[in-house]
Amino acid sequence: MILTFHDSTQQHAGRLGAAYYTDKDYEKVAVRLHAEKAPHVADASFDIFVDGVSIFSNRAASYRQTGATVGPLVTSDAEETTILLLKGSSSDDIAENFNTDGIEQGSWLTCELVNSGGGKNFTVQLELEEVSDE
Repeated sequence: MILTFHDSTQQHAGRLGAAYYTDKDYEKVAVRLHAEKAPHVADASFDIFVDGVSIFSNRAASYRQTGATVGPLVTSDAEETTILLLKGSSSDDIAENFNTDGIEQGSWLTCELVNSGGGKNFTVQLELEEVSDE
């Protein structure tokens, strides 16, 4: 099943398109991002939520401490779960960075445009696979 989030008039941050109710249990397969006008100011960013929780893993930057010696690996406390359509790009397929949670029957799915990056007429497609009862 493919869910499509689209609103041709939206250019600012906010919910993109309709909310979807799941009638079965699903696993996430891939996300496809498309823009009629590619982002040209910055990367466009999006997030997809199941009952208000992002379906993506935290991708906040990890870094090493600076100084005379190399310190331990330090991870940023800020959560960064957005996916990106890179500046100058009009489409991208993403099949990674999902968290491990499945999508349960009775869940609501929504998509947020976080930053348009100057692009417009975005379509976000979420491909799902039904979980069998076996």
